[in-house]
Amino acid sequence: MFARLLISLVLVVSATEAAIVDRLYEAEVLVQSQSRSERDQAMSRALAQVFQKVSGRADASALPGIADAISKADRYLQQYLYRGLQETQYPIPQANPSSQIAWFRFDEQAVNSVLRDNGLAVWGRTRPATLVWLGVEENGSRYMLGSDSAEELRDILEYEAQRQGMALVLPLLDLQDQRTLSFADLWGDFQDSIMNASNRYQAEAVLVGRVSLTSSDVWQARWTLYESGRSYSWQSQGTYADEALSSGIAGTVGKLAERYAQAYSEDNPGVVLLAINGVTSLKDYAKVSSYLNSLELVKDIQPSVISNNSAQFRLNIRGNAEGLAQTIKLGNVLQQEHIAIESPVMNASPGANFFGVPSTFTAPVQAQSPDYTYRLMP
Repeated sequence: MFARLLISLVLVVSATEAAIVDRLYEAEVLVQSQSRSERDQAMSRALAQVFQKVSGRADASALPGIADAISKADRYLQQYLYRGLQETQYPIPQANPSSQIAWFRFDEQAVNSVLRDNGLAVWGRTRPATLVWLGVEENGSRYMLGSDSAEELRDILEYEAQRQGMALVLPLLDLQDQRTLSFADLWGDFQDSIMNASNRYQAEAVLVGRVSLTSSDVWQARWTLYESGRSYSWQSQGTYADEALSSGIAGTVGKLAERYAQAYSEDNPGVVLLAINGVTSLKDYAKVSSYLNSLELVKDIQPSVISNNSAQFRLNIRGNAEGLAQTIKLGNVLQQEHIAIESPVMNASPGANFFGVPSTFTAPVQAQSPDYTYRLMP
């Protein structure tokens, strides 16, 4: 059982924000003491959690190469510390008065290298936002969870999303939601009503959960994930609510990772040419450059052609162009266009261009046809 981070560290994104998952290389584990032996065990469990979170694979630790790295977790450790239970708002059924929280942070480059060496994806911080509609039957009451719900299950759901690297969106459950989607519609998994209520949140995926506490005190859950016109269903259960909810999050992360996370080799980089319209100032140029450099799939970028209204960038990437396009689509910086770059002009000076950015050419060169064209969003 893992402890919950402080609420300020939990990721809950809104429909207007890019889905960025932070702290991918950190993990927490519940411990009973600060002894060396227990710390070593907790460190291995924490690293296993990080490998799962970064790769999107719940079975990552079962691979021999990953298991070997987990057994030598101290080689990848950057920092650790202990926290008291009073520092967490997450309810921990298995905790006792002597329990503590051990927090670990691991080296990003080292973790990524192990994953790549074992043929697994390195899934970056930009991930599909997932809207979760959760209906609950508990002790004779029925309710839906929203972003402002006071129920303990909301805290558990938020923690599990953070722990497993899912970009969580919870509905507002305001008057508009209540008019559009009833509990009966949610409990019956009526797709049309659910998707109609989900449209306002503009999430890339929608997860529907129906959770109930049985008379034998077992939590049972039924899950349906809607994503890109497809649906997937599964069930889970557990003695504690977090066990049932954890399986729902794990199933969602696994399916999304199959689509969005790419396994790649550093030895086989790709090259992609992007045209960006709406780049009209040095500030715009810096924003685009910073964003592209922040993407996990991008090794480096080179500006090729810059005009008064647009710019072209040559990107050396890990993986393929389709994976890069999917990642950019998840962000809130560039919007794809299916038109040619605006006014593709020659780079007239080998020393500097309109923005004063050093030219990558030593002679005038006509803009090449880009692989993808985007517009910089406001």
